[in-house]
Amino acid sequence: MTGTRDPFAEFLPRSALTVGPRPLQPVLIDFPEFVGAATRYAAEFEILVNDAGSVVHVVGVDPGLPQILLQAVREAFAPVQFTPGEVDGWPVRSRFRIEVTFDSQPRQS
Repeated sequence: MTGTRDPFAEFLPRSALTVGPRPLQPVLIDFPEFVGAATRYAAEFEILVNDAGSVVHVVGVDPGLPQILLQAVREAFAPVQFTPGEVDGWPVRSRFRIEVTFDSQPRQS
């Protein structure tokens, strides 16, 4: 029996860290123009950050999210530098989840 090994198994979840990773600058995600079935999409993503603070992978957790939105999140996080997650003062590879909401409706004042 052959199984596929998770290539990111060594990335610790936020719950295992004493200090979580933090972005060094704001992460701005553009809502790309496309013809979609909805005006609002919300999806969960897992962000994997190495022990140097670089984003190495962004995974869309929710199936069914339009590919163009998944790509927008990946492109927004790819260049972002983080302070790495830590365990007892030592930088470690980590993973955390976020929710991203895309809303094309104008905000009400």
